[in-house]
Amino acid sequence: MEGRKINWMKGGILEADKVLTVSPYYAEELISGIARGCELDNIMRLTGITGIVNGMDVSEWDPSKDKYIATKYDVSTVSCSCLICRRTVNRLQIKSCKR
Repeated sequence: MEGRKINWMKGGILEADKVLTVSPYYAEELISGIARGCELDNIMRLTGITGIVNGMDVSEWDPSKDKYIATKYDVSTVSCSCLICRRTVNRLQIKSCKR
């Protein structure tokens, strides 16, 4: 069995429901050849790989409109709101019981 290796990454890719990477461009790069896909390019081409946009949806994760944040803030008010939020958190903390 000389020369044979176990590739755990290959096993993970083959067993995965879906393989994701940080961007559509990087997904294309990984399947572009042996050097880019670290000899797994054929497996990823067969099973499929999807690139998702790296980042967050700023319309959904917007601290100026978030209903779960007591003090709303944006780029212009973030330095002031940090202090207000810290005070709120400190006020709401439950003191631990001393034994």
